[in-house]
Amino acid sequence: MSQVVGDDLNVDGVVGIAHAQSKSGVLGISEGALGAGVTGLSSISHGVHGENGTGANNPPLVGVGLWGESDGGFGVYGASIADNGIHGDSLNGDAVVGIAHAQGKAGVLGISESSNGGNGVSGISTSGNGVFGSGGQFAGFFEGNVQITGRLTVQGKDVEDQIALIKQIFLDARLSKQVLFPLGRQLLESL
Repeated sequence: MSQVVGDDLNVDGVVGIAHAQSKSGVLGISEGALGAGVTGLSSISHGVHGENGTGANNPPLVGVGLWGESDGGFGVYGASIADNGIHGDSLNGDAVVGIAHAQGKAGVLGISESSNGGNGVSGISTSGNGVFGSGGQFAGFFEGNVQITGRLTVQGKDVEDQIALIKQIFLDARLSKQVLFPLGRQLLESL
């Protein structure tokens, strides 16, 4: 049986207020295996609601397990030394969704500060595309060098095969002593 139970039809069941610095209004500690320090349950609304400042005035359209909002800081912040800072897992929907409304901001931003070559964003799929991009301007934009270890296909055609075909056309023309236009010679020399 719980040591403290609050039950009321019209007001909050339990209220905790702390005035001391770095102290919590409500503190939950669990020392049992797989237990939670604090658990929030709701059958029709939100399990836990955390608000910083005046909030963001942008409530979820459906009930959520955890709703965090802030007018100046992070809505939700996760940090870990040995594992994922934030982990999303879904059986039927997208595991993580990011939506940005401000101009020039990203729906999802990945930054790696690793000195050992970590990726800013990694896309891995066992049966589909590792990364899918669709945009009003470009599907993808790369600032810097690009390395491809596999085949590059453009509109259904393998680029390496097309380059080989162009090379062969110009080599055949050279062997048959046909005159190559200057542009053709430049293209052949660049391949």
